[in-house]
Amino acid sequence: MPTYNVVIGGQNGGGGSLRQNGGWLFAPASVSEKPFLDGPLEGWEDIFLANCPAVAGAKFPPGGWDPLLKAGVIAGQFAALTDALRPVKDGDKEYPAITDPGPPPDESDPTKLVEDLKKLKIWANGDREAENLDPPTQDEEMSAISKPNQGAIEAQSLGINEYYARLLACSPEFRPNTFLLVLVGIQVGGLWAAFFKNKYMRARPGQAYPYLNPTIPTPRHPSYPSGHAMQAFLISKLLGEAITGQDDTTPMKPVLDALANSIARNREFARVHYESDTKASRDMVPKVHSQLITLPEVKTLIAAVKAEFSGIVGVGLIP
Repeated sequence: MPTYNVVIGGQNGGGGSLRQNGGWLFAPASVSEKPFLDGPLEGWEDIFLANCPAVAGAKFPPGGWDPLLKAGVIAGQFAALTDALRPVKDGDKEYPAITDPGPPPDESDPTKLVEDLKKLKIWANGDREAENLDPPTQDEEMSAISKPNQGAIEAQSLGINEYYARLLACSPEFRPNTFLLVLVGIQVGGLWAAFFKNKYMRARPGQAYPYLNPTIPTPRHPSYPSGHAMQAFLISKLLGEAITGQDDTTPMKPVLDALANSIARNREFARVHYESDTKASRDMVPKVHSQLITLPEVKTLIAAVKAEFSGIVGVGLIP
């Protein structure tokens, strides 16, 4: 199997000194630096010569999985076992799948495209207030996303898992179940977004309006719905509801929501996604989440995440 240097959650297909495998799902790569078994040790064969017995009946240990690939397995199980991607049939009639966001708004009404592009033009001109846009929500204010940050835009174009790992202090070694649930959100969210991108094939903003001049390379897949937004909103919902305090509150939910909003809006700031791409992803997540948490392995994982955060107490915002 070839080796790859992959940043998880990135969807741009490469850039800079990082190499990706051209995709962002089921990557044949690793997020763990340590292999399952180390490389060859000097003189190892000489110790045993021909007197080393074979061991039959052994199983690969559950903890030996690389978390990215394990998350891919869970995403595959979910896609295979759920009806969330399948059209709903009622006699001779067929209706869209329950998680289908429906066509992008400009498909039936070209004026909707103008509305989307008008907002992107404001980002391009660097003036949020020029067209009297709606004021930022509380989550937006928390994440300061009324001001584009090109450094964050570029970093998040390559991966979003590190933002969640930093926020939740998790890794393959520390709070491994939390880290795995982040990657489940990336794999499932990416899979769902890719499925409907392929269905609707919406042109990217830079195709529809070349004036926009995106601030990062435009990814090589359709625009609708937003994959980054889908992943971020799903991760934040999974973790926001799994991490509960002593009084069954969800103290991390506001800041997780703020992070998801920031990641999603940065894709609009970069002019590689429309606002309606983001909205479609946000609207899809509750439907996907409600199906995903019925998977036995995900139920077990959520319980393990709760245990990793047991005893925490939310003290509210610091003024």
